[in-house]
Amino acid sequence: MSEKIHQDIDNSNLYFDSEDKETIKTSTLICECNGLGFDEIKDHFKARVFELEIAKSELGLGSGCNSCIKNLEDWIHLFKGNSKGV
Repeated sequence: MSEKIHQDIDNSNLYFDSEDKETIKTSTLICECNGLGFDEIKDHFKARVFELEIAKSELGLGSGCNSCIKNLEDWIHLFKGNSKGV
């Protein structure tokens, strides 16, 4: 990054409070092909533990280009230890 960009970032006063972080988390699109975001996946599993194979079969996760499965490590942390089979 250029020095100017670093200065702009440092001077931007962009701070995220916990509500902002939660909004970013819940608006995360996980599977573009099927339009599945964090909220849709979380709502589907409700009180159940997130299971990758169930998400694949019931929601179609990864049935398009499969990049959401290839990039699993980029989003699985959103489920905070409430996952199984990954």
